[in-house]
Amino acid sequence: MFSLIVVYMVQWVCFDWGNTLADMKGTYDEIERDQGVYNALQQFGVKVSLAEFDAAHSELSREFSVSYRGNVKRWQKGFFFHSLCSRLNFPVTIEESERMSDYYNDKFISKLKLLPAAKEVIEFLAKKKIRLALISNANGERIRQQLEFFNLYSYFSIVLISDELGFDKSSVEPFKKFLEHAKIVYPVTVPSECIMVGDRKDEDSYAKKAGMKTIIVKKSHRLPSSHDVEPDYEVKDLHELKTLLEKML
Repeated sequence: MFSLIVVYMVQWVCFDWGNTLADMKGTYDEIERDQGVYNALQQFGVKVSLAEFDAAHSELSREFSVSYRGNVKRWQKGFFFHSLCSRLNFPVTIEESERMSDYYNDKFISKLKLLPAAKEVIEFLAKKKIRLALISNANGERIRQQLEFFNLYSYFSIVLISDELGFDKSSVEPFKKFLEHAKIVYPVTVPSECIMVGDRKDEDSYAKKAGMKTIIVKKSHRLPSSHDVEPDYEVKDLHELKTLLEKML
């Protein structure tokens, strides 16, 4: 399975959240089959045709994935809904867009599931007395709600979310910030004894530039991406991750 396993001293294991531990893509796909964003707009009086909505939503989604990549503004509560309503020529206040976001996210979290073996891996590491952290590109309020929903928040000594940090993981900065926090929690923290686990080479591999080890959980929905820093290991799922960690620790 793994050509070479190196036994590490491991002080910390850091996880990404969306599509690493939580099935964000599957949940989003399920909600959008039921027209989740469109229904949220309708619920708050934004009356547009489904065709108008589909065109504006598709265009804005592409823009967010390209033009806003690396810009933490995309994670601000209500920003997507505010931008979408503006594009539909149906302007709303920031407060109204935040209420739309709350409505949508309540639906989202009710359907969200952990990926197979997610809790098993976390509990395994906790029993091994490995310190855990979460580093994610997202809205901090939402991620904390989701962690609490799954009773996972208490496992993580450090939770760093991009909209609160002011940096996306498409740079080395969040990982430098993690190491600063880690040395407060555990003063003898050494970067090379910290592992970042995520599903994106173009984001999570930046941890290596901060001196950390990296493991990428490969996803079938991710397009192959080139990156100037390759991860130390790649695994196909969290079951394989647990097997790898058992051999490493």
